Amino acid sequence: MSSQIRLLFLGGTGRIGKSRHLLKGLLILRSEGFDLDITLVGRNFEETSLLAEELGCKAEPDLEASLSSGKFNVYFDCAPPQGRDERITAAIRLGLNVFCEKPLANSIEDFIKLANLAESAGIISGVVTDKKFTPGFIALQRLLAEKAFGEIFDVNCEFGYWIAPGLDGQKPQRPSWNYIKAKGGSLINDIFSHWGYILDMISPVKEVFSYTSTHVKDRVDETGKQFVVDVPDTAQVVLLFENQATGHISTSWLSRPAKPFTIEISGDKASARLTPTTAEVTLDNGKQYDAIAKYKIENKDEFYLQWKEYLQCVIDNRQPYFNFRSSISGAMLVESIERSAFKGESVLISDLRKEYKI
Repeated sequence: MSSQIRLLFLGGTGRIGKSRHLLKGLLILRSEGFDLDITLVGRNFEETSLLAEELGCKAEPDLEASLSSGKFNVYFDCAPPQGRDERITAAIRLGLNVFCEKPLANSIEDFIKLANLAESAGIISGVVTDKKFTPGFIALQRLLAEKAFGEIFDVNCEFGYWIAPGLDGQKPQRPSWNYIKAKGGSLINDIFSHWGYILDMISPVKEVFSYTSTHVKDRVDETGKQFVVDVPDTAQVVLLFENQATGHISTSWLSRPAKPFTIEISGDKASARLTPTTAEVTLDNGKQYDAIAKYKIENKDEFYLQWKEYLQCVIDNRQPYFNFRSSISGAMLVESIERSAFKGESVLISDLRKEYKI
């Protein structure tokens, strides 16, 4: 195919869309020689047009008309997840390659449907897995490939971020839809979409027991109106892996850790503490080293790196390893956590595989 990427970008005016995907990724790649023709589309055409002018892009007023116009060969969905499966389905049926923010969909059925549809259509699909492109987790992949840990015994993970409720005048850092189930909000679907692909690097998860809770029950939206939160804001999850390692994930929108994503891995040869920007390894003899320095991993933006890989896959007409099919395991982790919290008992991933015939 032609090396020109004619990209239709939905959701560019959002925080992640503008600051990470556009400014940190696509615009830099365009300046480095990728033949990128970027068109923004969104709910507010005036706001979208102003951003397009600022960034040297184009703007379109209507998503449906843009998808069917024949002017684009790649569609990127960075809007809130509610309705994402319908938007992606329309794009695939019109022959566009599709890249999207996580989560791909809100149910395992929709994950499977979209993966099957993308494969049948022969389009190049991709889901954001940005943490795998950070220096710390690139180092983790190298350590695992070298079997540096030996037999892995235990995996402990922490994610935390303090999201101001807005009740005391402190401005919330995330959009209100994150806390409203009907609008696609979900701590579990949002954050565990990351944990799913990170844990898959170590070993498939076999069994899950979880407890979730909503501690901050009232928040203030962008208009200053108070609303009731109807999704969890914290989750404690106990894991058993296929390799018999045990693990634990603590995840919330209520804490203030030094690093948002932290993993501690313990094995018979070494242990490590990893974050997106650090990888500290301790050997069984007590010696320590920095795995990022050892592997000479460059500190490049993760959104830049993943976009570069996806665009090259489109040009080369090959599937990236982060395609739609690969995201199903993360969807099963999300479903197992939600079922376990609801039932108050552990859930086997193998039972989900049988149920959904995966």
